[in-house]
Amino acid sequence: MRMPLLSIAACLALVAAATPSCASDEGAVRPVEDAGVHPVDAAALDASVPACLDAERAAAFEPSRVVVGSRTVCGRGDASAFYEACVDGTPDAARCQAFLNGHGECVKCLVGASADASGRFYLPALLQLPSQHYIPNVPACAAVTLGNAVTCGVAYVNAEYCTRSACDVCPVAGFASCIDAAEATVCAAFIPPPNGECGVALAGGKATLEKQCLGATARETFLKVAAVLCE
Repeated sequence: MRMPLLSIAACLALVAAATPSCASDEGAVRPVEDAGVHPVDAAALDASVPACLDAERAAAFEPSRVVVGSRTVCGRGDASAFYEACVDGTPDAARCQAFLNGHGECVKCLVGASADASGRFYLPALLQLPSQHYIPNVPACAAVTLGNAVTCGVAYVNAEYCTRSACDVCPVAGFASCIDAAEATVCAAFIPPPNGECGVALAGGKATLEKQCLGATARETFLKVAAVLCE
């Protein structure tokens, strides 16, 4: 589910210039890539995969450097206010900056990447793809909802992040086939085995996850994800 590129980019430009509490060394707002991503060798591609699959953009987070979990740092309505001020349509720079100034910790949970006590990075409610597009962090929401964020959270995120990174430039008509191809090729190492602990939990909790983490629009999905990860 692609988020509006230009408006999110404008928001992040404001985040970078936010209050000192947002830019401090302890919890600095950094690009999500700083949590650790790496390209996949294009030689791993099979010749039969869709032409739009971009192996060089396929990426995954390093499990040793990230943590998936929830933080109660946003109040009810904060995620909606952030979306309306900084993302939806044409962002209002002054209104967005005012929100950022008053909600430093919440902003880091929604769209930043902040370190925990061990120096690992919590992944935010919005994930930045290598293409610079943004997607709601549905897999992290899924892991928290299922109660297996510690054992399966990074695995869920990596599966989604890798396939979406590889296929983000595909047209709608070819997107599903690209995802299938990415799962079988460049992202195969990151797909949880369907009969393994994480795969079984994900399949068994499908109905719950759809209710808790997915909406009919990008905005609805983001707000659900934000509620689970940040409120």
